[in-house]
Amino acid sequence: MRIRTAVASLGIALAGAGVMSTVGAASASAVVPEIDPGHGIYFGLDFDQNETAALGNSAIPGLLTQFLPAGRTGYVVDQDSDLPRVDGRLYATPGAVINEAAARQGEVAIAVMDPAFIKGFQFLIVEQLP
Repeated sequence: MRIRTAVASLGIALAGAGVMSTVGAASASAVVPEIDPGHGIYFGLDFDQNETAALGNSAIPGLLTQFLPAGRTGYVVDQDSDLPRVDGRLYATPGAVINEAAARQGEVAIAVMDPAFIKGFQFLIVEQLP
């Protein structure tokens, strides 16, 4: 594993821990950890609408944009997304996907993946809009 990938993986885990610690114990259950090696998910976090808003208002989207490798990060965005597409290809960053979901009262999930399961991507960001 390259050092940048290892740092990004650690960053996602720390980001999740940071979000969970800042939102308080009462609403921490809104962030759901996901571990499902059978489906290629080594570690993931599902954020509800409130947690996505908190995530969007933090420095974490910028950090993820900085550290997640562009060619190794996949996106599943809502069909109503306003993120730019050219010839069917999505042009986005982790921060853009998270911020769009936060601004539109949506939800987001972030996962460290087995590249063999989803087109060679090591990271996956999923957006769901209302």
